[in-house]
Amino acid sequence: MTNDLVRRLVAFAEKNEKIIALMRGNDPEDDIITRSIVYYFITEGEYNAERSDKISQLDIDIAQEGHTCTLGEWPDANISDYPFLGKTLWKR
Repeated sequence: MTNDLVRRLVAFAEKNEKIIALMRGNDPEDDIITRSIVYYFITEGEYNAERSDKISQLDIDIAQEGHTCTLGEWPDANISDYPFLGKTLWKR
């Protein structure tokens, strides 16, 4: 199930040239015991409302399918300063 989800997220990222990486991390606002999984799309360039809307719709779709993770978007500047972004799963 998780592998299919990751493949789906990578396919989504590959279709958007401004998404440069997919990372599996967590929500830094959750406590240490209940940390939820967050898949972060690392983006370059300026904020794009259409891309954000598509990520939000994908997040809704996967939640309705029973996945317990969430999706997020993060700018590429200084990602090493944010350890909660986690492990890189795919990079352009």
